[in-house]
Amino acid sequence: MVAPLDSRHLVRLQTLQAQSKVGKLYVVDADCSQAGIPYGENFYVHNRYCLMRVSPSRARLIVHSEIKYKKNVWGLVKSEYSGPAGESMWVE
Repeated sequence: MVAPLDSRHLVRLQTLQAQSKVGKLYVVDADCSQAGIPYGENFYVHNRYCLMRVSPSRARLIVHSEIKYKKNVWGLVKSEYSGPAGESMWVE
């Protein structure tokens, strides 16, 4: 872990996409940035959640996540953050 998570500096923007269809499909983009860590202004984590109705009693959730860089960062810094930021996206 590079730095402890401090929710006071966490910024999350969620957007319901136009291709969503009420009761059938919801597509939500969520961008999360962490200003309270070194170089935190240089990148953010982009998540896309797709929730689809499969049957009246079942749904399917697909999550796609990636690290997006706002500025060009050095290879050392990028590798230092790609590991911890990527690891935090996994759910066990």
